[in-house]
Amino acid sequence: MRENIFLELNSIILGENYNKAYFYVFDGLFKGFSVPVLKILKWALTGFFVFLITFLSVLGVDIYYGNRIFTIIFVKVYLFVFLFVIAIGVVGFTLNSYEDYYPVLRKLIGLIQSPIPFFMMFVVYHYLGKDSY
Repeated sequence: MRENIFLELNSIILGENYNKAYFYVFDGLFKGFSVPVLKILKWALTGFFVFLITFLSVLGVDIYYGNRIFTIIFVKVYLFVFLFVIAIGVVGFTLNSYEDYYPVLRKLIGLIQSPIPFFMMFVVYHYLGKDSY
């Protein structure tokens, strides 16, 4: 659903004739907004999905392992990546070259919004062995 929403938003923002979304649930709604409003909506949805995916991932690790130390480590990893993204964004704005930094920001934000960190933590925790928890 998240991917589809962003495909629809990006298609309209870029003025593409062909929408690459898998289904068009929000297309009619989004076409009613101006491009500046859609860009703000895109950032708001990015923040929402970062929070949602992070929350669900942390909750999943906490429930599965029941180990506060692992949960705290997981939260710190997310915070580090999130603060790194903010730092890169600030540098881009400060140097007035945000467009040059955007590809890196996009990849890192995409990483945070994916289940990859969640799965990586499971691998790391299992690699540490059962004696660790």
